[in-house]
Amino acid sequence: MDDTLVSRMTQGGAAGSRPVPIVHDVTDQLGRRERLITSTRLLLACVAVLALTLDPSKPAEYARFAYGAVLAYAGYALLTAIHAWTADAFTRWWPMTTHVLDLASALIVVSITDGSTSPLFGLLLFPLLPAALRWKWNGVLGTALVVIVGFAGVALVEVTVLQDPRFALNAVLVRLAQATVLAIVLGYMSEYEEQSRRAIITLGTWGASAAPDEDEFHLDLLGHVAETMKAPRILLVWRATEATTMTAVEWADDAVKESAEDMAVWETVMAPPVRNAHFPCADVKAAVPRVMYVSPTGFSAGVAHR
Repeated sequence: MDDTLVSRMTQGGAAGSRPVPIVHDVTDQLGRRERLITSTRLLLACVAVLALTLDPSKPAEYARFAYGAVLAYAGYALLTAIHAWTADAFTRWWPMTTHVLDLASALIVVSITDGSTSPLFGLLLFPLLPAALRWKWNGVLGTALVVIVGFAGVALVEVTVLQDPRFALNAVLVRLAQATVLAIVLGYMSEYEEQSRRAIITLGTWGASAAPDEDEFHLDLLGHVAETMKAPRILLVWRATEATTMTAVEWADDAVKESAEDMAVWETVMAPPVRNAHFPCADVKAAVPRVMYVSPTGFSAGVAHR
């Protein structure tokens, strides 16, 4: 690559230009995500080691094996954390491989540390976090299914094979409910974040129409706004300097209609706080339609009309 181009890309370009921090933020998104996942895994592993050190697992014959399994999990968590904090990039197999290891190791640790009543049940809930961060709702759904089926399998072995007298059905049901609720919450949050990201991308990728006709420009502009906000109707109103009328352009059903409105009408209809502000309204048909507008103190909520 040309040295001049490299210099401009890494040092901010030509004279007078500035570097764009957001470019680094976007390209480092994968690294930040993996560092969060590995740090959380390492924290859980340290807590698990401390818990078994202070209070070894029962039955006693499994205590040493359980402690060794938890130490192995802690070692795995430490290695992945070191890699995540020092690596410049991640291979394609990294997310799925670590995810499978998280699920398998958690099921093993839970099964040998009191099974359905294991104090380390949190290790089995942890894979829901990376699933939500990496694959959104679909990943959470698949992971939750594995967690629920795996934990139910551990409980079934306790009843049918080991015939453990300490088995408690209520504890199993509560933990299955915890896994289900956590999966729903994380899935909803990840889907909401994805929708917000798509809306931002849609807004950022719009380019002004080159059409010389005002109607075509308004059709393109307001149509883009309607698509982004999922709105069936868009109204754009403005007033030229020193003008006594306001221009209103309405978009609906992929068509625009322009009209001129008397300023006096808008002054009596609009509430004072929003009279000279930009504001979206979620439901104009509501008895008291509420809007969000920019005030001197930041974003505020109120009503659009008197």
